[in-house]
Amino acid sequence: MGWSWILVFSLVGCDNSDPEKGQESDPWVVGLVLSPDPAYETDTLTCSWDSLRGSETATIAWQINDQILEGLDSETLSGSWFDRRDQVACRVKSDHASSPTYVSNVVWIRNSAPVVESLSISPADPVEGDILRVESAVVDPDGEDEGFVEVHYRWLVDEEEVGEDQDILGSAYFDEGQSVQVEVWGTDGLVTGEAVRSEAVVAGNTPPTAPVVTLESTATGLECAVFIDSEDPDPTDTVTYT
Repeated sequence: MGWSWILVFSLVGCDNSDPEKGQESDPWVVGLVLSPDPAYETDTLTCSWDSLRGSETATIAWQINDQILEGLDSETLSGSWFDRRDQVACRVKSDHASSPTYVSNVVWIRNSAPVVESLSISPADPVEGDILRVESAVVDPDGEDEGFVEVHYRWLVDEEEVGEDQDILGSAYFDEGQSVQVEVWGTDGLVTGEAVRSEAVVAGNTPPTAPVVTLESTATGLECAVFIDSEDPDPTDTVTYT
């Protein structure tokens, strides 16, 4: 009884490619990267690569949370297209018929801290006895945090903190000639923004109030006398009369 042998060959591809993730041994798009990473709503994302194979140009598409944005094919994407917690990637295909589509790294959009856009103290030329007020604009780039930003204040008189966390400072905290500044920052409950310090204002001299005087007739003639003294809010000043 004779024996016969049947040989079975299994052919295995050797290009080791995954078009959706761009992991080919000889890729058509080399060095694909989406930056910056991490990113925020105020950032503009840029899709870039080192080189292409088979073509000098490529087709770009943008993907947010597994959905492809129709009609967007530029190399950059502004923050108006994505929000906090979104996952963004760019998809690139070399303009060669044989090229697969490659997907970049996925960038998560992080929570943005509130930002102090403007800050000043009013009045700009105070005198002792004035109440100082903060005029500021603190905004959060994340639209969903609008209305939830908590603003904090740190007042400094001659560089010394006075311990007030509010948008006004009473006149009891400063005297004539002292320099006053305020630091302002915001928090959205998750992250705290950078503190910004205002320009300094210097408390000026306050003129005394007018005295109440009387005119009396004496043996030597008329005499002008101070009936109620002037008052000066500046405790270091001495009031004299002319």
